[in-house]
Amino acid sequence: MRPGRYVWLAALVAFGAVVVPAAPSAPGAPAQTPAQPNVVIEWNRIATNTLVAFPPAAGGAPELAGSCKRVIVLMRQSRRSFGINVLGTLVGEIEAADGTIGFAVTTGGEPAAYIVEHHLARFLEGRDPACVEQIWDQMYFATQYYGRKGLVVNAISGVDLALWDLLGRLRREPAPAPDSGRDVATARDTRALTLLVLVNMVNALGVSLIAPLLPYWFNVKFGVGPSAIGPVYSVTFFLTGAFALVVGRMSETLGLVRSIILPRVLGVALLVAIPFMPSFSFAAVLYVARSIVNRSSMGARQAFSVGLVRDRRRGLATSLNAVTWSLAGAFGPAVGGWLIGMGSLVWPFIGAAVLQTGYVVLFPTVLGRYDTTAPAPSARDGRG
Repeated sequence: MRPGRYVWLAALVAFGAVVVPAAPSAPGAPAQTPAQPNVVIEWNRIATNTLVAFPPAAGGAPELAGSCKRVIVLMRQSRRSFGINVLGTLVGEIEAADGTIGFAVTTGGEPAAYIVEHHLARFLEGRDPACVEQIWDQMYFATQYYGRKGLVVNAISGVDLALWDLLGRLRREPAPAPDSGRDVATARDTRALTLLVLVNMVNALGVSLIAPLLPYWFNVKFGVGPSAIGPVYSVTFFLTGAFALVVGRMSETLGLVRSIILPRVLGVALLVAIPFMPSFSFAAVLYVARSIVNRSSMGARQAFSVGLVRDRRRGLATSLNAVTWSLAGAFGPAVGGWLIGMGSLVWPFIGAAVLQTGYVVLFPTVLGRYDTTAPAPSARDGRG
């Protein structure tokens, strides 16, 4: 603080110590009981750039507190005395296409309702409730030129709370009990990850039962060597990468769960047919087709697994997904190799097909409710 500021500070202290205590009450206003005598008003330029109140020092003289002092608010009246209830309450509801309603209460009354109806509603209508963070950003930054605090933020908070309530109802998540201290989001994450691990183990066991042994199976079944098998795998990896883009586009229309499961149904049918092919060429073509429809959904599966949890646990979700495949993959080749060693070139495929059929059934049944990308059902307009 420059020396010249002490002059203004001293003048302000004198004004606060002499003039402020003697200021008369407004006509008709209730008598005010001073919270503490000799309150000093100081201009705190560094911390808050607002007038703040400090008590006098122990010796009775005003204390010239620095900007780092804790602000002591000397207010013993109720909040209604300065009009906290003037605007009233705003009750907000957001209805999804299936009729589910999210509910929230905030302050702001009719002015806040006007902001919601005439400005914020455009960021909600037709949107996916799962995009709640993006919607909040759009509402906040779109109102910056007249908002950023006060009434506008109250309106945004009401919409945001109603949106989170709607999302919880759509996902059938329980509301936290009052004062229970339970982290519902963490419990939900753990439950979803546990279900994902169990379902993925069924799939991983089915895949590992025959996939790692296919080059050997081709050699035993058709007598072909690396010169014939190698190009088949090269074509498989190339086409799988290209078809993964198609599955990505499918997920935008059908949702992640359907884009994962529908190709798998075709993959199971192709898997069963491979051991019955009369020649290596036919079996290789079916293998390439089956690998394309199965592996191309890998991106969608990863997106679904990390979408089950909040940001800070997505690394855990990815790691659990990898561990699941590794553990199940440790048993599959042993069982498949034992069956082939016993002279059966068909049963490894049948066993793998049964397990992958179980995956096709379990995945949408157990995890379908967590798919926030699934298209919402059309709302009925009530006309016959």
